[in-house]
Amino acid sequence: MDIERILRKYPINARETIFKEIMHYEILESLFSINDIANTLVFQGGTALRLCYYINRYSEDLDFVINKGAEFSKEFMRDFENIFCEKISNKYNLETEIIEPKENKNIVQRWSARIYLPNHSKKSKINLEIVNIPSHDNRNVYLIPNYEEVINKSISLYAESTKEIFADKLLALALRDYMKFRDFWDIEWLQRKTKPDYDLLRLKIKDYKQTEESFLEKLKNKEFEIRNNDLEEGFLREMSRFLEPNEFLKVKERHFYRTLQERILEAIDDIKHHFNESEDEGESRDKRLMQSHTRRRR
Repeated sequence: MDIERILRKYPINARETIFKEIMHYEILESLFSINDIANTLVFQGGTALRLCYYINRYSEDLDFVINKGAEFSKEFMRDFENIFCEKISNKYNLETEIIEPKENKNIVQRWSARIYLPNHSKKSKINLEIVNIPSHDNRNVYLIPNYEEVINKSISLYAESTKEIFADKLLALALRDYMKFRDFWDIEWLQRKTKPDYDLLRLKIKDYKQTEESFLEKLKNKEFEIRNNDLEEGFLREMSRFLEPNEFLKVKERHFYRTLQERILEAIDDIKHHFNESEDEGESRDKRLMQSHTRRRR
């Protein structure tokens, strides 16, 4: 199959993004054709929103967590490497390689799929990030069938619900040590589709070895950064790679960043209010129990 011919249908500045998205489908089909992986990994993150739930932006990498009760082994990825590299060679006549993560005891393991496109100066790289924490709310879904002339199979997999991805995004907003504007875009989109599940967020905080106090402290620090009105340029620079040209032009001309900024600050206020309210309720309950215990002793 002539992938260059297919890519020529798209604007020049969008071709690498389109190529990566086609490769997302190929990677996911290869991964989830392996029973051990299909029963273990759960798709999450921005690419899951794109390929499972129709969010209106492109994505870059593939993120996974572990199905509750399952155990992931690096050995599962040996079969994936063989299947994927052979498929891309046979179907597109392209050179590929899979870079394994270095040995470490972190909860995050990152593989990289590198695919060489003729007439391009560098290999296209897609990271596959597997985080060794459980998914709490997922379901079996079929990927949205884009690029049917290239991907002509139905691909099913486990994916987090939008509620769980929302909790992930709110946690990431606080914990990232840098500003990722795609998170802003995703949170605003999720606000229009579902409501935050604060019980799920609490589970996520524990999964990532944080306390509620440390989470809130980091969230307040991030809030201070987000209130900076000079971030729009960085937002536009990042999102130019992930939006259709016409969509990006509207976002730029209408200063949509300001709307996003307001919505993110609203989300932060809601989190602080909910967590502080829960803390106040807990303190009141403890106080009532102490008073009741004191009366009984009398």
